[in-house]
Amino acid sequence: MRTIGLVTLVAFAGCGGGGGGEGTGTETTPAGPSEFHYVVSTNGTTVSAINGRTGAEEFSGSDASTVLQSVLDALGSDGGRVYLRTGTYSLAQSLQVGGGTELVGTEGTSLYSSGTAITVSSVSRVSIKKITLNGCGMAAIVLGEASDIRILQCAFVQTFGQAILHENGTLERVWISDCRIDQPGGNAIELAGVKNASIERNIIASAGGTGLAISSGSGRILVAGNQIRGSDQKNDSNSGDGISLSGNCDEVILRDNVLAENGRNGLSIQSSGAGAIIVSGNHLRKNNANKGEAGIFFDGSKGLIERNMVHEQGRSGIRLGSSATATLVRTNQVWNNGQGSAGTGHQSGIILESPAAVSDQRIQVRDNFCQDTQSTPTQQIGIEVGAACSGIVIEKNRLSGNGSAAISYPTNGGVRVRANSGFGTEARGSATVSGGSTFVTVSHGLATTPVTILLTPLSDLGVRSYWISEITGSSFRIELSATSATDLKIGWRTE
Repeated sequence: MRTIGLVTLVAFAGCGGGGGGEGTGTETTPAGPSEFHYVVSTNGTTVSAINGRTGAEEFSGSDASTVLQSVLDALGSDGGRVYLRTGTYSLAQSLQVGGGTELVGTEGTSLYSSGTAITVSSVSRVSIKKITLNGCGMAAIVLGEASDIRILQCAFVQTFGQAILHENGTLERVWISDCRIDQPGGNAIELAGVKNASIERNIIASAGGTGLAISSGSGRILVAGNQIRGSDQKNDSNSGDGISLSGNCDEVILRDNVLAENGRNGLSIQSSGAGAIIVSGNHLRKNNANKGEAGIFFDGSKGLIERNMVHEQGRSGIRLGSSATATLVRTNQVWNNGQGSAGTGHQSGIILESPAAVSDQRIQVRDNFCQDTQSTPTQQIGIEVGAACSGIVIEKNRLSGNGSAAISYPTNGGVRVRANSGFGTEARGSATVSGGSTFVTVSHGLATTPVTILLTPLSDLGVRSYWISEITGSSFRIELSATSATDLKIGWRTE
């Protein structure tokens, strides 16, 4: 059991939903006459429905839509369980599924429709399980205002629209798990305004649009263990993200997903809801490798981006947009990004864009590993900070092999960079002003021009004053107001 927000999400075990044509596969026969209210079968010409309690045939005909809808209507307001035996059921119109209904198939159970196969609206407690939806001319399953909906172990094959679509009304307590979605014409799963949802262990391949699109104030959502590949690889629809969050979504966990070779961003979050968004343990590889997007694009607030592996993206590995605030980026492994066309810009491991409005972004980037291991690096900068950024802390990161710079940041006082391996910003030592001289030049050995240099006299300077001058990327000068007959020693420390 896992709890997120106010709802307990149940993890359903198993995987399946692969479907073939009529009469294929191995069928599991219901255990007893009372397990299902109706058992439906087809011989390719006639569809018949047997009452699971009495064994009597109650509905029969050549039109699968008519027979199946009659079965669903006969369940009444209390609902019931319907079992579809192996076979292909061609639907002339969408099935309207009532509340309390469980629609269960087996390997080889397939619904074919030129439009939408199943509609669920103004009801609760509906389960659709182990059914293949094939070639639907529109969205295969349309959800309206509903609650307690489960879509489990289903397969969706070459639907012309979305596999699962919710656009209007309130949708609460939804489970979409262990499904396979192959080559949908639009977004594979599109949910707007959904609350308390679990989307887990689905496999989505070659969607025409985005793999999973969540929008319009959705919240308290777990997205975990999904594999999403090849969404809109040609970028024809300009919407081929692996996963997309937009429109004030909040309290969302995106965990342990594999997002690879999608047309745009692997993961795009453009949302500023009141609750936190957690992006943790995902693996992102070669998203838009031929163009110019990011593995993770985050343009919201209250974000935690941690423990992700991000490599070989078209441009940046992790990109924080101009509206990003109050976000922690930590313990990510980011390597060999910037695989798109040379000169597209932002070919960096981690990049923070200059803010659109706020003066204090409150962003920390720490304990990340940013490297390029190629003989000709494509990840030009390990960590890149925009010229107008402020309220930024970059610390304890490990950087190596990046093409032009380990870290690039403005010296406007709003960015603190310290304790990073492979990019020296702190150093300390002592220098001696020889007797008869008023200055000494010190080589600081840092990766950049120091912003702050602190001095501590180690010899008695008497009434002499001292100061720093001629600070450069390689050295600075310590000056005294007057000479001394003996050597004078002064300690120094940079920050």
